[in-house]
Amino acid sequence: MRMNMRNNKIGNSGSVAGRDLATCAGRRRFTGRRLPSGPVSEMLVAVAFPLAVLVVTFALPRSARAQQWTFHGTVDPGCQSDAMVGPDGLIHFVAQRYRQFDFDGNEVLREPHGDAVQFSLGFPPAIAVGDDGSVHLLTRQAGSLDGGYDIQYERRDASGVWDINYLVGSRGMRNYIVSLGWASPGEVYATYTEVAVGVWTDLHLFSLEPSGDTFLGTFTDISRVDTNTRMRTSGGRVFLASGKCDPGGKVYTLTAGAGPTIFGDMVASQSEHSAGTGRRGSPDVATDGLGRFHLLYGAAGQLYYNRYGSQGQKQISTDILVLDALDDVYDTLAVGAIAASEDGQLVLVVGLRMTHSPQTYDADLVSSLSTDGGNTFGPPMDLGRRSNSGEGRQAPRLVALGSKFFLFFLNDATGSISLGSFTVDLDGDGFEATADCDDSDPAVYPGAQELCFNGLDDDCDGDVDEGCTAEDASVPEVDSGICDAGILADAAGGGADAAGGGADAAGGGVDADTETHSPGVVTGGCRCASGVGDVPWGGAWLWLMVLLVWLRICPSRPARGRHRSRGAEGVRG
Repeated sequence: MRMNMRNNKIGNSGSVAGRDLATCAGRRRFTGRRLPSGPVSEMLVAVAFPLAVLVVTFALPRSARAQQWTFHGTVDPGCQSDAMVGPDGLIHFVAQRYRQFDFDGNEVLREPHGDAVQFSLGFPPAIAVGDDGSVHLLTRQAGSLDGGYDIQYERRDASGVWDINYLVGSRGMRNYIVSLGWASPGEVYATYTEVAVGVWTDLHLFSLEPSGDTFLGTFTDISRVDTNTRMRTSGGRVFLASGKCDPGGKVYTLTAGAGPTIFGDMVASQSEHSAGTGRRGSPDVATDGLGRFHLLYGAAGQLYYNRYGSQGQKQISTDILVLDALDDVYDTLAVGAIAASEDGQLVLVVGLRMTHSPQTYDADLVSSLSTDGGNTFGPPMDLGRRSNSGEGRQAPRLVALGSKFFLFFLNDATGSISLGSFTVDLDGDGFEATADCDDSDPAVYPGAQELCFNGLDDDCDGDVDEGCTAEDASVPEVDSGICDAGILADAAGGGADAAGGGADAAGGGVDADTETHSPGVVTGGCRCASGVGDVPWGGAWLWLMVLLVWLRICPSRPARGRHRSRGAEGVRG
């Protein structure tokens, strides 16, 4: 008969600070008795203490130790960037240079194409990666704030050849806020701003063909010079978000299918977001594999979230507050970034908490994770890194690759762009969420032992109870404390015992032969639980803890007592 047992995977243990072991010396027990001192006692303490710490650490919920940020150092000397994940499974990035990064955060390619105006502006260039593997850049080149900049479009085809390069539109005052989206091989769209009156800007929409650009129209009254504009595409649909951060401002979203009527369709679709107080703006947009658009935007010291479906319909009636108490940025506007996993279940937000400078340049990076597609978000997590906010204009960039998130941010300590990564493993079994078919159960993961007739795909191979026989089904698995007492309880009863000796009581119940089973051992399809959360060694860790406490509070005999005794003997001699 097949005997199945789950593997107890042990994750990385945390560190536990212990007191100085030497402080036990010379302390008295309540009875007044003393423990013998010497190498044996010291060895027991040295061995028992770390063992107890390890066992207790393993007994902690794995999810408490699973979520961690990793930082990979400087990736570009610039200060503003954009990034997207391509169909090749690589991260495509642009700042001063175009670069590619793999799943481990390693740079695999660098090419001399990028944004020439990095340190004089507060907003990033734009990148789009097509489903066909092509890469598209929209960057700012020579020019000035008042006179305008040259907006350059470049395409890198699927074979890696940079085959298109031309200027989009014409120079215009403060035209440096750009966005870009790829909808199909023949449908690429771009926007840039231009001052209309004072600080209010128009937003020009272009179609970018291989032979040149085509002006499609101007969106009015939805943007301002000191807030960002973001464009993302999915399934042939274009989604644009823009902020007009006047004192009672709003964030505007426009969406439409690609094609000759896109401009009019986007105007007709315009929707508003105005949660929170004060100015609203600095939107960011992410897509998932279901064709949905995840929107993040800032208000006074707060970041808010909403989600749009693949047809452009708003899916959440009231915008959700994700991060609060971010303090007021310049013009009271919170700044952040958003990304979503391919299945749309994991949504990560990173925000800037402005706390260190009157000019609000210096900021702490904080994050919040949703595991239910953006319906709810967890508590904030401080990343332990500081960024430069550029008066609230300089937002980080965030992308998702599987269930791993990559953050590009201006590192305040180096003055350059750094990379951080965050892997989601909710149950702490060592397998990230998108690879783990049940990331809420640490005993279910790719390669785990398949248990018979528990209704679970234990090894995440797509099959349930593969390899199990009818004989396995005659004695179903149960987790029962009765096993610890030496008696096997049947779930349904009937059939012959796996271990032999007597027949089952009719109708189930306790076996007639009252066989003996060891905790944690699978016999006849029954897994006897240890009763301590299936921690390795059963309840042995409790005895280690008792030994540790006994050794810690019970002192050794002071050395001076032994010297005094020997001295007395010497006098008697």
